[in-house]
This record gives sequence, C-alpha cells and structure tokens, in this order.
Amino acid sequence: MTPTTSLAERAHVVIVGGGFGGVESLLALRALAGEHVRVTLVSASPSLAYKPAATTESFDETPPLAYDLQAIATDAGASFRLDRVEAVAADAHKARLASFAHLDYDALVLAVGARAVVSIPGALTFRDQQQVQHIRRLVSELPSGTIRRIIFAVPSGCTWPLPLYELALLTAARLGELDATGEVMLVSPEITPLSVFGAQASGLVAHLLAERGVRFIGESDPQRVDRSGALVLGSGETIEADRVVAATELRGPRITGLPADRWGFVTTDALGSVVGLPDVYAVGDMTSFPIKQGGLAAQQADV
Repeated sequence: MTPTTSLAERAHVVIVGGGFGGVESLLALRALAGEHVRVTLVSASPSLAYKPAATTESFDETPPLAYDLQAIATDAGASFRLDRVEAVAADAHKARLASFAHLDYDALVLAVGARAVVSIPGALTFRDQQQVQHIRRLVSELPSGTIRRIIFAVPSGCTWPLPLYELALLTAARLGELDATGEVMLVSPEITPLSVFGAQASGLVAHLLAERGVRFIGESDPQRVDRSGALVLGSGETIEADRVVAATELRGPRITGLPADRWGFVTTDALGSVVGLPDVYAVGDMTSFPIKQGGLAAQQADV
C-alpha cells in the first residue's frame, strides 16, 4: 500500500457501498485490523435492505427487513457518509462524490453493486422489495381463477435467476393451498434449472419444480410480452400467458476512472484488486465475476 498519511496517522480505508459486500468489508476489516485503520463507509442509501427476503415478503404481510447503516458504522467504529462515488483518481488516491466533495484514501474498497435494467418489455420486472406490492396484488387474484397461466421469465445476458425460481415455487404452493386452478411456468435460456450451481444442484431443483407442479421450459430466449399478453421468444414462438414476471438484466456501475468491460463490470484479480489501479479493490455484483449473489460478495469482501 502506498500511504498518503504520515506514519503517525492511521491508514484511511474508504468503503463505498451499503450492501452485503460493503458491510462485510467494514466488519471484516475492523476484526482483522482493529484500530490500525480509520474507516469511512459511503453509501447512496441510509439503510441495508435485506433483498433476499423480498420473495417471501411478497406472500405475507411481513414488513421489509432493513438495517440502519449509520448504526452499523458507529458500532464498528467507522464514519458514515450518505453520498455516492462518481469518479476515482487512483494515482492521486482520491474519490469524487456526487456532492462534489473529495475523499482522500489509502485504500479504496468498492462494493456498489450492479445496475438493474428492464429485460423483457411488457413484463412485470421483479427487482427487490420495490416490487413486493405488485406480486402481492398478483397473488390476491389467484383465488378468483381468472389467472390461468403465470410465466416467470429469465432473460438472456447477465442476470440472477434465483428469485424467480423462488417466486415460481411460492406461487405454485399458494395455488395448492387455495385449491385453485392455474399453471406456473418458468421459461429460461438455461439448459437445466439453475445450472450455474452445477449438475447435482440443478437436478435437485428440477425435481423440486416437477414435484411442485412448475413447468420448466429451457433453452428459450424470452424477448417481450405482446399486446395479447403472450411471451414472445427469440425464435419467434409465443407462449400464451395471463401474467409474465421477469428478472432484471444487470449492468456494471460505470464509475469514471475505473476500467470496465463492455457491460460496465470491473475486472479484479484473485485478491479483489482492480486490475491496473493501485490500492483499489472491488467486490460483489459490480465485478466481472459471473455469479451475482450477496453471499459471494461477502466472501469476496473477506478475501
């Protein structure tokens, strides 16, 4: 590390991002380095939203889980700043914020996540807690029997499909509880369900889907929902539907000064260092690592 502070001062580590990767970086650094470092946590949001719970929250009245980042930072002996990083000057060891302030750092850890974009025009796009009310409204229509088929569509490109699988299974279970008619389908470019987890896990998921009555249609490329409500595939075929719920596609954050691939994701080495930038690290969904999941972001932060 190339320090910008005197030997009498503690090294200043700036962590950007209030998700799992950023918070885990803060907690792990404090546990490992103790009082040898001074830490500032920067986040565009004042709270850590527990996004994995959004699927189950869609089927009950549980309030969204969220945790106060100021309190977390204070407990860890860190400073908290509600702001957003817009540019990094690695040679000068400075980060420019949206407020036009500049932060000097000895080490910079970036964990700002990925940008979620609409993937399938015409579908209900499920991101996180923001769409809970929409799914609850859909679920409230199930007892009437007017919804004959619900399709959960996984887009091509960079995405994280697990929440759609959870929603499909929960919807099928609710139909069973209501003894209501209706078909649940999961349409995906994947050859087998959740193949990213390997053959054994994929086989278990396929068995679970079949057991719960969720029909899986793989090797398909969902493109859009037409005026009739049908899902149009890349092949030109259509699948009739009453409702279509889609996952988002993901893009990198594109912060000025950071090298990125064509999709905006940042390339790091095995230790999380941003390639070509001294004392700059990146973890989680913003990196070019293909699997976008909070638990992996936390593991990357620990490394």
